[in-house]
Amino acid sequence: MTANVSDKTVLTPTVYQISADFMNAAAQFQTAVRIKSNRVIRIEKKARGDVDGVESTLELREEIDQGNEVAQGFGTKLFDRLTDRRCRPSTLPNVEKLIEEFTQRGSEEIASVLLKEDRRKHSTFEKRLFKAIETINDNPDWTLAQSDKTNRWIPIKVSYYRNKMMESLNKNCVKIDVTYLERVEAQAMILFQDYKPFMDAGEQGYVERWIKSRDIPTPRLLVKDHKDQGKDGFWPVRLVIPATNYTQCFAKMGYKIIKQTFDERGVNYMKYTIKQAKCLKLDLERIGRKEAIRMDKDLVAKLDIEAVYPSITYELVAEAVRYYTKGFSEDDTMRVEAGLDMLKFSMSNCLVNFGKDYFQYGKEKDPLKRVYQSADSIQPGWLT
Repeated sequence: MTANVSDKTVLTPTVYQISADFMNAAAQFQTAVRIKSNRVIRIEKKARGDVDGVESTLELREEIDQGNEVAQGFGTKLFDRLTDRRCRPSTLPNVEKLIEEFTQRGSEEIASVLLKEDRRKHSTFEKRLFKAIETINDNPDWTLAQSDKTNRWIPIKVSYYRNKMMESLNKNCVKIDVTYLERVEAQAMILFQDYKPFMDAGEQGYVERWIKSRDIPTPRLLVKDHKDQGKDGFWPVRLVIPATNYTQCFAKMGYKIIKQTFDERGVNYMKYTIKQAKCLKLDLERIGRKEAIRMDKDLVAKLDIEAVYPSITYELVAEAVRYYTKGFSEDDTMRVEAGLDMLKFSMSNCLVNFGKDYFQYGKEKDPLKRVYQSADSIQPGWLT
């Protein structure tokens, strides 16, 4: 939360934040060192002509199956980060000792310098902010909601937040039962088994881990405090669906398959893509350096499109993607269709949870006409 208070204010990180950041950095350091050592081992064995038994690394994701055929995969470079990051310990001398000493030294410095005696100074703004947060935390009737545009956190009554959440869910979603959830999970496993032979080891682990997690996110409300307040004295709110639904693993893989195929074929799909305001500003500045832009003669218009992501359906996506695949080879067309098949499943099964209830986003009975809502993901923006 503190990282999003303001883009102009950088708060002093807590000791626990520093510790967590260091442990993440130590894990990345361990992975990088082990990958590098595996490369050294591979080079040495290749120089000796001994290529049997060489371990593959995260960047060399090829697995030999029982038929001694190499599974190339879709080339998305996806992998199960929870499992694959734990590279096997290196067999090179002193490598594991180096990793252990680095982690231990960093942990000891954090413990001795920060945990025992933290002399960092906190600004008056930080002190007031943390005091207000503690006051709200001590009151179970109040909570904080993030703003939509102004990058602020706004106090809101819990009862009001719940009512607004249920109002948004009833408007955009359909309540579902456990039988529906089990059916979606079974369909996810069937889809995975259908495309598993075409995936490499990393892609298989990535999809399988997501399905087994059964993660169904809780949506949140963003306060549009840049708008006028309503009759109830509060600002309008907007429903946001986090991109942590386990069915979204297929959306990410399908998007990457389509995008990679388009890039390899040199498709200029960015010509009609919606741009953010910052990109528009950079383009205008670049044009202005080459050609003088006169505001009295040159017309510049920008549109603030409301609810643009919820307007995307699978039918529109499939029609646009297939338009660009005209003239593709049979293999490339099959790859794109596989990506569309994965997108169709994800876009038709956007599940959310609030309290004890589960919901299916989109009230359309036809899954192909359901809108795609996932604000924390890059896929809908690229598809738009």
